[in-house]
Amino acid sequence: MPPSQLPPCSILLLAGGRGSRMGGRDKGLLEWHGQPLIAHLHALVRPLTDDLIISCNRNHERYAAHANRLVSDAESSFPGPLAGIRAALGIARHPWLLVLPCDTPGLDATLIQALRQRAEQTLKPCMVRQDGQWQPLVSILPTALAAALEDAWNNGERSPLRFLLQHQAQALECAPDDLDARHRQRELAEQLLAQLQADPSRFAELALQHSACPSKHQGGALGQISKGQTVPEFERPLLRLATGLAATPLESRYGYHLVWVDRHIDGRELPFEQVRDDIRGMLQQGVWQKGVAQYLQTLIGAAFIEGIHLQGADSPLLQ
Repeated sequence: MPPSQLPPCSILLLAGGRGSRMGGRDKGLLEWHGQPLIAHLHALVRPLTDDLIISCNRNHERYAAHANRLVSDAESSFPGPLAGIRAALGIARHPWLLVLPCDTPGLDATLIQALRQRAEQTLKPCMVRQDGQWQPLVSILPTALAAALEDAWNNGERSPLRFLLQHQAQALECAPDDLDARHRQRELAEQLLAQLQADPSRFAELALQHSACPSKHQGGALGQISKGQTVPEFERPLLRLATGLAATPLESRYGYHLVWVDRHIDGRELPFEQVRDDIRGMLQQGVWQKGVAQYLQTLIGAAFIEGIHLQGADSPLLQ
């Protein structure tokens, strides 16, 4: 189905984050190939909608040039991307809201077209899944879910992935990374590491030449990183590194990373009032995860399954 035959769709570009990995800089305004990141997404989606919304919490006058309307989080604490989705759902003019992050200039119209078609076929939320990894910020959902999201938000929900899965989100499968390309990335990372080991002062120069991350314009600096701010497979080895240049490239779903640790800052105990909301959210997430696991066990226990062993419940009475 060509784009002109698809029903009208509102589009949300998420640019309201704190920019923790960018040293607090506004990510959507970082330049990539001579233009702000938000300009690349604007050029891609502008022909697709008459209702282009940007979620931003600063620099409103600059973002206004790229949108029909702007929304901001109701809270000033940067509560995360679900807050931007919540705000946009409340004002979207069309039955569907397409959600895209501002720092993905490599997206193309083919992917967006496929995402919209998948949603129209299933009449359910849809999000990209690449090599088994869900990408909830590249998704589309019916604006009729606005009330459900408001209820979930008031009950402490802050995860876009969890909310979408609770509402039967469908997957748009994308091919995993090409293995040959991955091997070439590894070889390049090892070559660059050897150059840095010979001359560590070239880190910013090589980051600018070879990095695919917007941080290359800041010498590769990611700012201060705390637990939970990046993907697990990168975070686990990262937090164990000594100061200085890491001896090997770190691998993640996004590629290979050369890391220089400037310093470690030890954590400190915070007053309960400051962490109350975080504790509440963590406990609610734990309860939800346990409830889902137990529900699946009851389904497995009641089903006849051959070819694989799954742990089911013998009784509907679970704790």
